[in-house]
Amino acid sequence: MIDAPANAGQDDRFFRKSFLKTRVVVGVIGVLLPLVLVIGNRTVFGQSGILPTLSDYYHSAMRNWFVGSLWAIGSGLLVYLAARRNLADSVISFVAGLFAVGVALFPTNAPHTVSTIISKLHVAFAAVVFILLGVICFRFGNRDGKREDRSVRWRTTWRTVHRGCAIVIWVAVVASVALAARGSDDNHAVFVGETVAVLAFGFSWFLKGSELFNILREEHGLPPMLRPPDPTEQAAAKQAPAIDAGKEGS
Repeated sequence: MIDAPANAGQDDRFFRKSFLKTRVVVGVIGVLLPLVLVIGNRTVFGQSGILPTLSDYYHSAMRNWFVGSLWAIGSGLLVYLAARRNLADSVISFVAGLFAVGVALFPTNAPHTVSTIISKLHVAFAAVVFILLGVICFRFGNRDGKREDRSVRWRTTWRTVHRGCAIVIWVAVVASVALAARGSDDNHAVFVGETVAVLAFGFSWFLKGSELFNILREEHGLPPMLRPPDPTEQAAAKQAPAIDAGKEGS
């Protein structure tokens, strides 16, 4: 049984730990998605070749992992900021979650078969998801750049990291589609682009949620990871949950 927080301060900390866990889990699933699809298809089911796109694994023995991962990511996007007041962040995340679930529900056509309306919807949904995931990561960078409870160096570094992940997502997807249009279905350009984009998304989300580990360490009297403790930051730290969770504009 989970005890209800006793006061507003504990409630905010309780909520913050909850959505940080969601970020970590979604990030880990994103990073693992392409790796498990390829390795699992090879080692468990003996299929040595890499399929032309990530979506093609729907038609492989790794279908359950592909669909389950999309549902998990989509569910996380749908709910993780539902209680926050920042309308833009909530809407972007919710719409991205809906389209991620749509990618799972409307699969691509099997390799070397004619495209159907279902497969065309799959491509459209996937495009929207990648665009919005880039937007979310970019907004992560914007918010980290406004964290008054962090040093200037910390704000600059993490703003650059998250914005960089967003740019990688957009460039990888556009480049993969452009390269695929110039070659055959067997050149794996789309697979490479999708994999890079998914890894960038997962990396950004995992890092954004990794503040959870600092909270847990501080609860046990340990110094934070990835940044040195700064006594001057303690007063401003009370405002961090509001900024980080998207209560304020970014």
